[in-house]
Amino acid sequence: MRPLPPSGRRLLNQVFTIPEILYGESGSAVTIIGHLRLHRGRKLQKLKLYQFMLDHLILPQTRLGAAWRVLFWSVLIGCIAMLIRSAAYTHFYPEIAAEQGRSLVLLAFALGAGISLPLVTIFFSMALRLTRAMSKLKDIATHDCLTGLLNRNAFEDAVRARQGELMRDGEHEDAILVIDIDHFKSINDRNGHAAGDQVLRMASVCIAGNAFERDFVARIGGEEFAVLLKNCGPNGAAMAAERIRNALSESKTQFEGMDLQITASVGGALFPRGAEYHTTYRSADNALYRAKRNGRNRCDFNGLPLSPTIGDTVSDNASSRSTAR
Repeated sequence: MRPLPPSGRRLLNQVFTIPEILYGESGSAVTIIGHLRLHRGRKLQKLKLYQFMLDHLILPQTRLGAAWRVLFWSVLIGCIAMLIRSAAYTHFYPEIAAEQGRSLVLLAFALGAGISLPLVTIFFSMALRLTRAMSKLKDIATHDCLTGLLNRNAFEDAVRARQGELMRDGEHEDAILVIDIDHFKSINDRNGHAAGDQVLRMASVCIAGNAFERDFVARIGGEEFAVLLKNCGPNGAAMAAERIRNALSESKTQFEGMDLQITASVGGALFPRGAEYHTTYRSADNALYRAKRNGRNRCDFNGLPLSPTIGDTVSDNASSRSTAR
């Protein structure tokens, strides 16, 4: 193997942040162990540090947080003024510093803190307003304004973040559900778009209410919703899909004295960790359209048909709840 010159070693050490490189006796690179991170990794770590400092030292989230920051920075500026004044008098006027040292130090602290207090208060009051405005903008950018669920972009970001997580021992596969309200266009045509909006809000409550808090629920467009079921496995995914479909078929809402009732078709696909999101989504979408072609108001899983026992179990539970009511 051709020896690696010293310049080559320096280049490797500059390019990689953690280059666990072993060199042989002849100076050639024998192997590279572990993950070699590029400069991008170091830059990301710096950005995270800056973000942490910005969130905890600069940008307050509440009024109490703003008050603590005002107090902290005023005291800090007073201490800096005190140190500067003490060092200056000690260097230029040692006699005055020896006679009036403590008084000068306290005066410097009081002047520094007193002058900075109103300025720091104004700064953090503006920072608090900025933080609240940023929070509202983030909420608008990530949530559907009609239903309050995640929008499509936020849902895809959440799925990507989930893909980056390591699968622990004992965890099951995730699953993606795609839910479409049956004959939604006819509701808009007969009753108007305001009635359609009421139906979408009702459907969002039903879907989110029948998913776990750990799951992600989103309205991804029109009358179509998506759910990422985390750690559910095949049986859990099938039961969750049937539970959501059953809740939607049993729900009713009123609009201008009219009772509106809907049904929905559900398509699903298992989403193993590391799988491609768009491929899995298309698989669930294909299952959804199979459910529509087969009569609507049903669930269909791509490669995992809903077993009759699961459907019967959910139907029996729904019947028992209706009898109890």
